Amino acid sequence: MKKFLLCFVVFSFVQALANENFEKFYKDKQSLSSEVYSDILKDRVVADATVRDNDKEDWQDLDTFVTGLHTKSCERSLRKISLYEKYKDFIDYVSESSYHEKTEQVHLALEHSLLPVKMVLEFKLPRLRGPGVYPFIFDNGFFKGLKGNIYIENYQDRCLYLIKAYWKGKSTKFPNIVIEAFTKTLLQVGMEKIFRVSQF
Repeated sequence: MKKFLLCFVVFSFVQALANENFEKFYKDKQSLSSEVYSDILKDRVVADATVRDNDKEDWQDLDTFVTGLHTKSCERSLRKISLYEKYKDFIDYVSESSYHEKTEQVHLALEHSLLPVKMVLEFKLPRLRGPGVYPFIFDNGFFKGLKGNIYIENYQDRCLYLIKAYWKGKSTKFPNIVIEAFTKTLLQVGMEKIFRVSQF
């Protein structure tokens, strides 16, 4: 009985420490509810997008994120996730993908029924090599000037991923709800697909 109680106490302590490290990963990066924490730990990818506008000043802004807990380690999952040039083979709505190693320039063309037009994304992003923070910026395309970070961290032999981005620019003329819908959906579906591909 004593051994059982000791094992239970040790397990509870380890689990509490793990949960603390999990929540620490998101602290100061993204405010999440306890329900969302629970969803992530259940292997669900969570995404959200908020768009605001000002008709008088003719601008819109976008604040968005997507996050998930990969079932494999960072080292293993990154073997495929870091291959941006192959995303056209990994994600069905990516029709073109390329990467210039020296300039760290990523090119993606997106075509999906949710998108009002074919969307071309051009942005600078270092090759993901392991846990850390990787900044990126869109220097051309639909959301020119968008800036963000990719956060990667080991968690219990698995890997936490968080992508956050913010953009403000001239109004796209598309309704806020449309931009929110396709941004949230494409981010969530994209992470789910790339997670599945990188399982093997």
